[in-house]
Amino acid sequence: MINVIYIGLLFNYLLKDDIIDWADSQIINNNNDENYIIELSFSSGKTEKEILALLNNYMTDDYNSAIEFYFSMFNKLMDEGYYDWQKVVKEIVRFYENDFIKEDTEKIFYSILVDDYYLRNDGYSGIMKMPEALYSFLSKYKIKNSNYQELPFSW
Repeated sequence: MINVIYIGLLFNYLLKDDIIDWADSQIINNNNDENYIIELSFSSGKTEKEILALLNNYMTDDYNSAIEFYFSMFNKLMDEGYYDWQKVVKEIVRFYENDFIKEDTEKIFYSILVDDYYLRNDGYSGIMKMPEALYSFLSKYKIKNSNYQELPFSW
């Protein structure tokens, strides 16, 4: 959960005040078995940068479940028409450039996707067949029942 919250705040999928309200509700409902929830609850006077530093103390090196969740959400948001494929590519590039993607098996895809993204930003046609390549890649990411969905995302 901590990695999902950290990435969410860093990329503005989650807002500071909403995270603090969520932490307060977790405490009220006796779901505060993690120390960071209590610290978040007392963070209203802190800046986002200070909260990110606080959360960083609890981060784990395993980003796979956070990546699966966010990519599943991107897939869903794209399927439902809330995000277009260019927005999803931009978000995936942010994950890659912030070194949240650790999977060696997908490194080639991500590397090509990043090159394609910057080529298109520079006015070229890109090197991937879009959006088909993106749909194919994201098709393996499906929303699963998780406690991440209770977080107050601002998609």
